[in-house]
Amino acid sequence: MKLCFSSRERTGGLAGILAGLTFLFGMVFYLALLTEVQFGNLSADITSQLIYLQGHSGFLYTWYFVIYLVFGFALLNMQFGLSALLPRTTLSQAASLAAYLWAGLVISAGLVATVGHNMVITLAQAHPELAPGAFVSLHIVVNGLGGGNELVGGVWLILVFFASRQKQSLPEAIQWSALLVGFAGTATALPQLAGFCGAVFGLGGILWFVATGMHLAFNGAGQTS
Repeated sequence: MKLCFSSRERTGGLAGILAGLTFLFGMVFYLALLTEVQFGNLSADITSQLIYLQGHSGFLYTWYFVIYLVFGFALLNMQFGLSALLPRTTLSQAASLAAYLWAGLVISAGLVATVGHNMVITLAQAHPELAPGAFVSLHIVVNGLGGGNELVGGVWLILVFFASRQKQSLPEAIQWSALLVGFAGTATALPQLAGFCGAVFGLGGILWFVATGMHLAFNGAGQTS
């Protein structure tokens, strides 16, 4: 039984590291390649974003695939590892449900984004007058599912904090950083705080996922009994 849990935690830890790296990839990619055109910003010029989409569809597909689909499946595997380490309580079960919900939302956002942008490109070629409206509608749906705010992810981290406190199954630094990053995530639901708290959630999330993943992969197995 111990070997089974050890493997489960190690796999979850590696998935957690991968999840953190997808955060880092998404931020670096956007800052390096998408900031100038403000891609996805519906208050910016839509025509220039459509032109960029048509000329760089492969880059954008990769970006969406990594930040939504790879992250979503990595999150699922990380939660499996965390579940082996956390106590079997109602709070732990609630944390698992929140993780599955968040993963489902971001995977759905990724599927909509990757398929939807190809459809917008096709529409721009056949009916260019309809493409801007389709582009706006697509981004409203994608943002609503996975990019507009980090409420669900924040709730998950807060639940992980409280569940881990019941058994002290994670290091203190990881526990309290989960609470801090979690509160930042839930605060993004408020439009006036979305920008700052979104940055805190993103940067803090990178550190938390990597640190927690390393703990699960290299230390968590030793705590299993």
